[in-house]
Amino acid sequence: MLSGDDTKVIVWDWRTATQLSVLLGHLSPVTAVEMSLDGQLMVSGDKDGVIIVWSTVTQEPLKTLSIHHGPVLCCSISPSGKHFISSGQDEHICIVDTLTGETVETLDNALDGRGLTAKYSFDGTRIQIGGEKGNILVWSIEKACLLYEIQAHNGKVLDCSWSGDSRLLLSVGADGKARLWDAAAGAELCQVSKGERESLNFLF
Repeated sequence: MLSGDDTKVIVWDWRTATQLSVLLGHLSPVTAVEMSLDGQLMVSGDKDGVIIVWSTVTQEPLKTLSIHHGPVLCCSISPSGKHFISSGQDEHICIVDTLTGETVETLDNALDGRGLTAKYSFDGTRIQIGGEKGNILVWSIEKACLLYEIQAHNGKVLDCSWSGDSRLLLSVGADGKARLWDAAAGAELCQVSKGERESLNFLF
């Protein structure tokens, strides 16, 4: 997938590097996009705060939702495709039903500041949210509550990723550090600073 300042969402076959389709529907530049694990659905957000839920089969919008006041910073769709989470410049963070477009959970009070990255775990039980103040929240889907918060970085959390078995969480920050966490308890396992040769890739 690729998004850009021309309001298009472009779907690619990564194996052959060929363009498969161009999805048109946004009226302002697209700032965030993610596809479901089965490749059937996609969620994209733009600078006007609009989120579109797409069918990649028909290449048509299923829902067009005005969720944020200002740019969408990130969005992530659950492994089942039933829900997605989005975070905006307006500091609004919400979990939305992809079928109905209704908000099922609001996490605004859970995070101090804006959420810059949000990812569902591969087992679909948790969401991580990385914030502009260096903290990471891990949210329980089943219990609808905060499991724990980590003060992970000095500065912005730039990105986070779950391991395939959802047992580990990797974060990278504006402080030049990559840190590996035990996702069950939020305990740090190791870290790598900018300029070091070691890599955490072997753990994933």
